[in-house]
Amino acid sequence: MRQMVALCAVIVVFIMVGLFLIQPGNGNGEMTAAADRFAGALAQNDLMAAQALASGSALHNIKANGQAGSFASDTKVSVLDVSGSGKWAAVDIVAESPKDVNWYRLYLVNRGKGPRVYRVEPSVPVLPERSKQSDVPLNVLEQTFKGYLESLIQKDWEKASEYLAGPVLKAHETSREYLSGGRFISGEVKDLKAEPLWGSERMAAVVFNYEIENREISVLTTFYQVEQGWWRIVNVSQL
Repeated sequence: MRQMVALCAVIVVFIMVGLFLIQPGNGNGEMTAAADRFAGALAQNDLMAAQALASGSALHNIKANGQAGSFASDTKVSVLDVSGSGKWAAVDIVAESPKDVNWYRLYLVNRGKGPRVYRVEPSVPVLPERSKQSDVPLNVLEQTFKGYLESLIQKDWEKASEYLAGPVLKAHETSREYLSGGRFISGEVKDLKAEPLWGSERMAAVVFNYEIENREISVLTTFYQVEQGWWRIVNVSQL
């Protein structure tokens, strides 16, 4: 008899948990859908639809600037990850255009009137969980990195930008006014060696070691294959 009572109690608990999970507003599904609709509306320049899903600084930026992120008209948006609950969540998305890519973190809150995006922040590239070093096209990435360095040495700012995408492209364009007046680096790149660390179908992380101006340099470089098929540098960190 006691075993039957215990079994019934367990069944009731599972039923209650199941009912809780399928109730509207619980879990991250509603938040994910709202983030996807919000970013999609921006990509389609549907500002009215985006405003209906926004609050806080995100709403202010849309009203003031007509935008809340760098979403071009040909941008394709995908949700990468979500954390939080049905009341508060952070959603990571990637916004891809044929020649560029950017990552954002969208913060959402649901205070009973449906999810609203209240803040949009640029983020670093979000790496997929799986990694295969065999997927890393090392020769292509090495030539891309070398071409970027040589363009900087030649003070060809436009050419250098062709090797970049995402956050590092924005930083390159922002610093152009300050750095293009003089050589950012000079000399000859010597003994360039590549050490692949991580790779997936469209992303890779490689450490490059080289010598320039009698200095030994090591940088961790993240690459992304944009929709046009070219591999672009999206992040560089000196080690």
